This record gives sequence, structure tokens and C-alpha cells, in this order.
Amino acid sequence: MPRHWINQMRDNCDEVWTPSRFVADALERAGMDASRVRVIPNGIDPSLFSPEGVRISLPGAKASCSCL
Repeated sequence: MPRHWINQMRDNCDEVWTPSRFVADALERAGMDASRVRVIPNGIDPSLFSPEGVRISLPGAKASCSCL
């Protein structure tokens, strides 16, 4: 992780949010204070919700609408 990134984050951010422990660990190894790094998981479970998932008809949707 480039030092200037860490310096900018330290100077300008109260917290740094990342979706994975892997990135949080990299930030901490690069010098970011661990108390300012938060792991915020993705908002969905990609194994359940994906473009490849089952398509359903939504009530009131137009017939030509291809909704997930």
C-alpha cells in the first residue's frame, strides 16, 4: 500500500471502511491505525443474489419488463 495513501487517509478520514479483513490487514500493515479501520461486509450475500439467479415476475410489472 503506497505510503502517501496511508498519509492521506490518516490526515483526512476519521475511519476507513473496507469490505474485507484482507484489505483491513493490509491497511494496518502499511501503518493505518487499527482503531480507525472498520470491516463493513458487502450488503448482500453474493452466493444468494446474483445476475445468474432465478428470475421472478414482479406484481404490476409490465410484460416487457425483464426484472430480477
